[in-house]
Amino acid sequence: MHRLFILLIICSLLFAACDKTEELHDLNNPGIELIYPFDIPEIDHGLPLCVKVVVTDDQSLRTVGWDIIDPGTSFVRMHKELGITSGRSQVIDESIRLSEHLKGNYIFRLTAVDGSGNTSKLTIPFTLLD
Repeated sequence: MHRLFILLIICSLLFAACDKTEELHDLNNPGIELIYPFDIPEIDHGLPLCVKVVVTDDQSLRTVGWDIIDPGTSFVRMHKELGITSGRSQVIDESIRLSEHLKGNYIFRLTAVDGSGNTSKLTIPFTLLD
């Protein structure tokens, strides 16, 4: 009986040790590579803001979205969530039509969040001309 009890304890310990899986902790923020614009754009009335970026993550992307922000008030003028078409990378190629009533300085902000909640942001200031 004593041997059976010891054998049961050993089997339980082995089972518990084999049952645990090593979790991979994702500590890396998503990468954002700006393709264009290269400078601070000045956009004539009626023309779109054109932005192209590549967003990547070593594990998985959860969300990617952008905002148009008024830098004086931090008010979000426009917001768009983008669909994730691939688990680890996403090409964002946006031609954003802005309201004809807007003019002055604004900020384009792209936010990428991976599956572990790590966040990266890219900001591009731009000016809307009359």
